[in-house]
Amino acid sequence: MSDRNDRPSLPSIFKVGTPECALFSCVAAVGVGLLLLTVGFWNALWIAMLGALGAFLGGVSNKKEIVKSVLNRVIPDKKAVLYREQHPDIVKAVREATAKDESAEENESEPEQEQE
Repeated sequence: MSDRNDRPSLPSIFKVGTPECALFSCVAAVGVGLLLLTVGFWNALWIAMLGALGAFLGGVSNKKEIVKSVLNRVIPDKKAVLYREQHPDIVKAVREATAKDESAEENESEPEQEQE
């Protein structure tokens, strides 16, 4: 019978510089190469993404917190959206302010056109 100490442990497979890691990396690279040759780049990319999703779903215990943190980094915080029905006075004030800014910009550009 073989001893448990004879077999490489799983963490040594992922430890860079060990022979087990070199063998695992070689097998993975050959597998990716064969996948690319047989099904093409985009299909291989799709298979890799689904494999990563499966590894995430099967291997991570606190999925909810990780997904929340990723979404919070990708999607910015909610900003207040003004609706006409909810805040008509504020919407009117914002529209008047933008109209004043636009008219001020037009007035500044008109004298330049007259001088030419």
